[in-house]
Amino acid sequence: MAQDELPRRTDVVREVDWLAVAPWTLLLRAPGATLGWPLVIAALGSVLFGWNGANLLPAALNVHNAWGAAWRVATSWNDGGSLGWNALRLGGWSILGLLIVALSAAELTKGENRRSFATLRRALARWPRLLGALTLVLLPAAFLAMSLWLCGLAMGSSLLSTPASFLMPLAWWLGALPLAALLAIAAVGSPLAMAAIVIDDADAFDAASRMFAYTTQRVLLLVWCVVVATALGLVAGTLVELLIAGGVSVLQPLLDVEPPVELADRFELLHRVAIHAVRGFYPAYLFTASTAIYLVLRRQVDGQPMDEIIQPAGDA
Repeated sequence: MAQDELPRRTDVVREVDWLAVAPWTLLLRAPGATLGWPLVIAALGSVLFGWNGANLLPAALNVHNAWGAAWRVATSWNDGGSLGWNALRLGGWSILGLLIVALSAAELTKGENRRSFATLRRALARWPRLLGALTLVLLPAAFLAMSLWLCGLAMGSSLLSTPASFLMPLAWWLGALPLAALLAIAAVGSPLAMAAIVIDDADAFDAASRMFAYTTQRVLLLVWCVVVATALGLVAGTLVELLIAGGVSVLQPLLDVEPPVELADRFELLHRVAIHAVRGFYPAYLFTASTAIYLVLRRQVDGQPMDEIIQPAGDA
């Protein structure tokens, strides 16, 4: 039978490998990967440590307040508490973030979900690496900040003000701009360093190197991934707020009932805990979307498969 006489098959369905064509479509899985243990862990962290940025979604949706909302979200970790409390919150969220990244990475790559206790143990063991990676970035930033501070002191001195005025343009180009760049890399790249430590079992130096590479080599791709992740987050966050509003409206008859004086504080506490727990979706999505962005950037910069997770030698 000739080749053109062969019967054509009509039962073959062609599938498009969208991750190969457009790797950023992995971000579409982030909202779904957030549900489950990542959400449970983030809800616990939101109750224990709080997450003030979750309360700013309505302001973020208002174009006129967009800049102020972005600034408040960036500084939401500081709620006016003591330095020790804010340090505890940052430490707690960094540990929980490592745990959420490990669980969400297994879901995004369709890998095997590890035992929760083993995952928690590895997250605790990897926390010093994250601290070391951030230190490698922030130490030069601290040096530049100290240099600018000394330059400012010289400007205020009557003896050194004239030569210092000539050095101010040099201080701007060699001090202020690199300082701003380092702080931006630290802010944007911290979740990427966290993912590098979990997914690639990177040490502090390798995590810091990946942080620099992924935030500077493919800037347009990074911006696009952040835009897509933000858009998905706004849609999912709107659904979360609608869920909260619907729950409050259903329970409103019970809330309107004046509870006994001795139970009033308990009712208020339970109400706040429930809302904080539901809004734990926001930090859970933040860490999950950051994990997806890391997998996309790792493929585009280093050429590593997106479904590859390096297992520590002790866990092999």
